[in-house]
Amino acid sequence: LAEETVLSTARLAASGVFEGYEILLTPEGEEGAANALRVNDVVFASASFPCTLELLDRSGFTVIPMQTREIALIDAGLSCMSLRWFA
Repeated sequence: LAEETVLSTARLAASGVFEGYEILLTPEGEEGAANALRVNDVVFASASFPCTLELLDRSGFTVIPMQTREIALIDAGLSCMSLRWFA
């Protein structure tokens, strides 16, 4: 989400992999929301997870909710359906 901030599930955060980072935990039942994508100053996140959208907004992020129902049918999320490059 930011240089020192990650959005994570509680289970992954408990592993210690993000030690030293600020961790925003996805609410219970919204674990799939951790598959969000930041582009510049905007976070694209699934509209299917309203509690996570609210968490991100309250945390000061500019959030654009995306409809992801169709890509979820092929077990995909925003990060694996994106093409990113640096200019």
